Amino acid sequence: MTDILDHRLELIKEFGATDTINVRGMEDEEIVQAVFDLTGGFGVDAAMEVAGVSEIIPLGLRCLRIGGRYVEIGCVFHGAYFTYDAGDIAFRVLTIKGIHNYDTRHLQRGIDFLAQTSDIFPFYKMVTHKFSLDQINQAMKVAQAREAIRVAIFP
Repeated sequence: MTDILDHRLELIKEFGATDTINVRGMEDEEIVQAVFDLTGGFGVDAAMEVAGVSEIIPLGLRCLRIGGRYVEIGCVFHGAYFTYDAGDIAFRVLTIKGIHNYDTRHLQRGIDFLAQTSDIFPFYKMVTHKFSLDQINQAMKVAQAREAIRVAIFP
């Protein structure tokens, strides 16, 4: 798992992450090397972009092993362009999958998963800041500062 904030990396360990890298201030080459070092030179089986930052997609693709899979979830808006060598995708047999829409059955599976694992994983720690609806502007500022894990608005 990579992030630029230590408190988020610490929380993800409580969900089972075994290796984390704080990439703040690291060059792309350093990040790729760190990933390959952690995986014995192979690269990761899968990577996901969930932050809505298309510029990091090529970096994630470079961290994949041969036959690796990349899942794009965060860039659910138009204009999220990136540039990558299509030859690398072919030669390393990479799979790229985008996810946006889901069926109601997936929501039910998510609720079931939360119910079944609520005593295993600390989901309650994911919402770090709570605001009332009349504090929405403050909530948006906190969310944009990226210091929160998740911000919640309550009526």
